[in-house]
Amino acid sequence: MVRLRRLGTAGVAVGCLCLATACGSSSSGSSSGGSTAASSSKTIIIGDVNSESGPLEIYAKMFDQGLAAGLKYATNGTMQVDGYTLQVVTKDDTGVPSVGAAAVTALIGSGVKIIVGATDSATALAEAQLATTNHVIFIPGGAASDELTGYSKYVFRSGHTSYDDAATFAQTVPSWQGKTVVVAAQDEAIGTDGLAAVKAAITPLGGKVTGLLMPTTTTNFTPYARQLAVQKPDVVYVQWAGTGLTPLVEALDQQGVFKTSTVTGTLEQQSSYSSYGPQATKILWSASYYPAVNTTPANLYMIKAIQAMGGQADILSPNGFSAAQMIVHAIQVAKGDNVDEMISALNGYTFQGPWGAETVRAADHYLIRDGYLAKITIDNGNYVASNVKVIPGSAIAPPPVSFSH
Repeated sequence: MVRLRRLGTAGVAVGCLCLATACGSSSSGSSSGGSTAASSSKTIIIGDVNSESGPLEIYAKMFDQGLAAGLKYATNGTMQVDGYTLQVVTKDDTGVPSVGAAAVTALIGSGVKIIVGATDSATALAEAQLATTNHVIFIPGGAASDELTGYSKYVFRSGHTSYDDAATFAQTVPSWQGKTVVVAAQDEAIGTDGLAAVKAAITPLGGKVTGLLMPTTTTNFTPYARQLAVQKPDVVYVQWAGTGLTPLVEALDQQGVFKTSTVTGTLEQQSSYSSYGPQATKILWSASYYPAVNTTPANLYMIKAIQAMGGQADILSPNGFSAAQMIVHAIQVAKGDNVDEMISALNGYTFQGPWGAETVRAADHYLIRDGYLAKITIDNGNYVASNVKVIPGSAIAPPPVSFSH
């Protein structure tokens, strides 16, 4: 999934370029990523830098559609806030940190003060560095690395994180005492970060967590599945981003792992549910979002609006929708795009979003929102998720941290 990818000291280097022009008004451009030349001072540009191509494209589309729906919802369909016209300029970061950094640099240089997007966490961290250096607001899209929580006063979460995914997963078993868990994941940042998060959530509850990390380029998962069949852990927690998920789950099934262990994970996009086959109906899933989470006005509006775009609300749609609500509120309170005033407006902001009640924690800009335990049923060949239990945001939120930059 898109959740976890850390940028450590060996990560991509991004120049701390401070742009003197990063304090102007807005700039114009097409929603598909055209020019951002200076425009009327009554237009506020929102720069959406995301993986519009590449292996994470499906997730960027979810965020982008959620953002578009949320902006219409929060402005009553006008795209106007106190006389300002909102315009989204979309840039493709291709999931590569240097490409994303270049796009953010160009947007900041043209006067854009609000940047959203970044599904890949390493790319998000590179963009967070630039936003912080140049004093503009940055709201990552689907990137869930815990390093983004408390990164700086300029960076805000609008969705789930590595830790709260793992904390929700911890609720799927009544008692972890003495149980063994193997996290089957990619042998890169996405996997190591996920493994660390599961350890942090399960170990204090008495469980033993180890990792089975596989190269991202793996196409033959049979040897790894055999290891798990021999090992027979109580739980196999699958976490994989991209096209490898289906063959990995198929290998686990072929090697009999479903018979010896509970195979589970956090629900990914809806198209992946069938990867687990009929076994999916036997699992209590942890989840950050699926359309049936609730019937709140914001969620129902988002579902209908995205359907009108030819899509369907999915795992990262509420991240975009909530980001839009935050942006509109910040502009309304600031009466424009003054960055310090927008930050003040967002600190402690509570609103009704797709998850229900959502709160921007002032201490570190983590977004407190509910998580879910879900079941899957098969209806005429369609795999559908539905609620088993709502996990309050206060129960899955990580401890507050101080800003690190």
